[in-house]
Amino acid sequence: MPGDRNAAVRVFFAALLTACAAPSGQPGAPAEEASTPQTQAPSSPPAPPAPPYDLATDLASRVADARFPAVLGPGAVSAVVSSSFLLVAAHKGWPFDAEVALAQRSLPAMFHDRFFGPPDRAITVFLFPSDDPYVEFCVRRYGAACTSDYGQYDTVRREIVVNAGPGGPTTLLHELVHAIGTEFPTMPDWFEEGLATAFEIPVQSGPYEIHSGPNKRHQMLLGEIRNPTSELTVSLDQLFAVTRAEVRGATEWLVYAMSNDFCAWLDSQHKLWPFYRFWRDHADRDRTGRWSFEKVMGQRPEAMTDAWLTWVQRGR
Repeated sequence: MPGDRNAAVRVFFAALLTACAAPSGQPGAPAEEASTPQTQAPSSPPAPPAPPYDLATDLASRVADARFPAVLGPGAVSAVVSSSFLLVAAHKGWPFDAEVALAQRSLPAMFHDRFFGPPDRAITVFLFPSDDPYVEFCVRRYGAACTSDYGQYDTVRREIVVNAGPGGPTTLLHELVHAIGTEFPTMPDWFEEGLATAFEIPVQSGPYEIHSGPNKRHQMLLGEIRNPTSELTVSLDQLFAVTRAEVRGATEWLVYAMSNDFCAWLDSQHKLWPFYRFWRDHADRDRTGRWSFEKVMGQRPEAMTDAWLTWVQRGR
């Protein structure tokens, strides 16, 4: 009958709702699916820490690299100077003997109340007597010509390449200053090049005395003062404002000349290294060096241009 049929339907749905609402594990509850335990892959053991840097091991490795046939060959000669610098050449004689003697004579003085000290990691210095082997080596090792006809410093490999042909043995000190100068990471290009050029031909009066000697850039600066040809003004105010583009562009020669004689002028008054160290140690608050110059010299750069130019034109 219809009434009985409706009652039966109501009873069926009530039972179904009760079964669905019942907690798991109780009568009337739907059976839970059996859970499959997950097997976790064993983790790899952590990589062992890198061994601490060892200077002697690094130097030995660099000697072996230099003697590899594709580098300098099995007859390569080497000498370690000031604990960190490995000078290497294809054979003894020029320029190896002269460069080693220059480095042994000059570097102890550079680390005496001037720079902090030798780098804590080895630096290889490849020495070549002339253009052809220098260019061939740069292309073979770096895949392109070196950035300068005289030499370059590769900060990643910690390698200096020197062409002693055009510049003689003094190119070595120029490149060594670049390598040592990394202790002042924010040193601007114009000042770094000034330091490097000022000590290309150093004057040494004792084992720990080294000063800037004359070079061709002084004559170039005198010529510009007498007959200006550049868009840059020969002044200390201009020098402290020099940009990287001006150091590496068409005005490079003048920036080098001004900075060279700026460093030589400070050195003549025994102020170069106090200025360098003060600026290095306060670089976080003195990006341009003007404040450091004033602290060391007592006046701002623009106020001392006349004194500097008088010294330059007097012939240093």
